[in-house]
Amino acid sequence: RLQNIAQVYVTEIDQLYTENKRLKEENTQVKTQLAESKVESANLQQDKESLNKKINEAAIHRAYNVHARPLYFKRKGEEVITEKASRVTQIKTSFILSENTLIPDGPVNVYCRIAIPETGRVLTPGAGDAFSFNYNDQRLQYSVKKTINYTGKSEVITLLWDLKEKDKAVKGRYTIQVYTDNLLLGETAFELK
Repeated sequence: RLQNIAQVYVTEIDQLYTENKRLKEENTQVKTQLAESKVESANLQQDKESLNKKINEAAIHRAYNVHARPLYFKRKGEEVITEKASRVTQIKTSFILSENTLIPDGPVNVYCRIAIPETGRVLTPGAGDAFSFNYNDQRLQYSVKKTINYTGKSEVITLLWDLKEKDKAVKGRYTIQVYTDNLLLGETAFELK
C-alpha cells in the first residue's frame, strides 16, 4: 500500500516537474515577446513623433509672389505705378497665400511692415501696442493688418497703405515684410527717386 502511495507521489512529482519545466519555457517565451513588444512600441512612438513633427512643419502658411508697388491715382481713379516719391499716394502690397489642407480653416491675421528708407522705422497707423503684434517673443509694429478667413485654398491677399494728405514719401529703398501671427511669409522692396 505504501509502495502504491509512493508510486502515486512519484508520478505526481514527475507531472509537477514536467509542468514546471513547461511553465518556465513559456515564461521565458512571454518575457521575450514582451521585450520585443516594448522595442516595437518604442519604435512606433518614435515614428509617430517623427510624423507629427513633419506634419507640424508642413502645416504652416506659405506665401509667394510678394510684390509691393508705390501708386498714385489719375483723375479718373486709374492707379498708376510710379518711381517718383513726390507722386506716391498709396503703397499696395500683394501676395498669394498658398493652399495647405493641413492647416485648419479659420481666421488668420496678416501683417505688413513698411520700413522707411535709411531710418529703419516702420510706417504705423498709430503709436503703442495697439498697432503691434508678437513675433518670436518680440513686439513688432505693423503698417497694415488684415484678418482673413483661411479656407485651406490659395488666395490673393492685398494690403493697402494710404499716405495721409500732408505726408510725402521719401526717396530711397523701402523694405516690406509680410507676417502672420507666428511666421514671416515674405519680403520685398522697391526704390523711390
